[in-house]
Amino acid sequence: RLARADTAETEGTEKREWFRRRLSQTVEGSPWRLAPLGALKGAAASGSAEARLALALRLEKGDGIAADFRRAEALVREAAESGHAASQFLLGQVEAEDAFSPGGISVGNYRVAEEWWEKAAAQGHIRAMVELGGLHRYGQLGWDHKKAAAWYLKAAKLGDVGAMREYGEIFMDDRVDLDHDHVLAEAWLRKAADRDDDRAMLSLGELLVGLPGRMAEAHTWFRRAADAGQRQAASLVEFIDRAGDAKAVREAWLALPENGSGPLGQFAAAIHGSDPSNSQLARIREEVVRLLRGLDSTPLLLALVRLHREAAPANLAALRTPYLALPESDVAVTDAGLCLELAELYWNGSRSVPADRQRAVAWFLRSAQRGDVRAMRRIAALWRDGSGGSPDPGEADRWEARAAAVGVRAK
Repeated sequence: RLARADTAETEGTEKREWFRRRLSQTVEGSPWRLAPLGALKGAAASGSAEARLALALRLEKGDGIAADFRRAEALVREAAESGHAASQFLLGQVEAEDAFSPGGISVGNYRVAEEWWEKAAAQGHIRAMVELGGLHRYGQLGWDHKKAAAWYLKAAKLGDVGAMREYGEIFMDDRVDLDHDHVLAEAWLRKAADRDDDRAMLSLGELLVGLPGRMAEAHTWFRRAADAGQRQAASLVEFIDRAGDAKAVREAWLALPENGSGPLGQFAAAIHGSDPSNSQLARIREEVVRLLRGLDSTPLLLALVRLHREAAPANLAALRTPYLALPESDVAVTDAGLCLELAELYWNGSRSVPADRQRAVAWFLRSAQRGDVRAMRRIAALWRDGSGGSPDPGEADRWEARAAAVGVRAK
């Protein structure tokens, strides 16, 4: 019984401290905050909502007057019932947080909180609009994303940065009752991010990662978010930077286990591998796998080609796993330099890849068609000496002319 009593007393003290902080924030800037006690009591008795709040704060703190929690609570309710928006918002917070101990004015009721916040929002109280959006987005009153979006939009249009972010985020994913809209999401997330909201920077980066050709921009926003203190963004920046580092990618390939979920999942695990029971790291790994699917695969494949070219005996077993298979066609390969690397690998062969001159010529041709001058010159040489088939000096001349023209344009 004593233990339960101590716990109840501690919780009651914490709730009172929470209430004092919120009440103090509400009274901040009020002309009544430092008014003489006599004048303050008179104004409160005459119906001034701001005076009632200021007097409630003094009663809470016992500041120049005997502490009286019940009277302080009653004054807050009187101010709210008089139509004072800030008091209505505060009373909604009290109801949502169950801020008062049993016998006080609140028992913790989201439905009642909604009623007070709606009254405050009707008078233009922006934070009340945001809280109403949260009630419907995060499920305290069930999930209703249409209602949440409507409240966030009202607050966002009035300039609330947090509401801009929430409104943008709500359109990032498919919902039961709200279709995703990447254009709308990006527009509002960018508004919030441009106002230095670090969470919006992170969300904007996550949105852009999944859009074709936006990886570089996503990386920029992740870095800005990381610089602003977002730890998850810092992890993503580190990963993207390492994914573009051929040495790091090579080391990751070599570290891949054979029982992963394919190269993407394995590479993510190699970069962020740690205690699988750590939920935060698990979430980061999931994000990294999703991120990789939006990355250009060129650095990964280049590292793989170079591993096959080196093909040290210790690497042969790993290189033979299906997870490290080389691309069979150019469907997923758009980089001319990578096509050339594949061509050279097949032309010369290695311990892990048998020489295949026919396949090599095909990759030389794909690289040349994608504009690589080195590949054009190699194709010309193949036609001239007949290494790739019957000699054809005319075709060789045409490829040399194309290489020369591309070289001139490059200068």
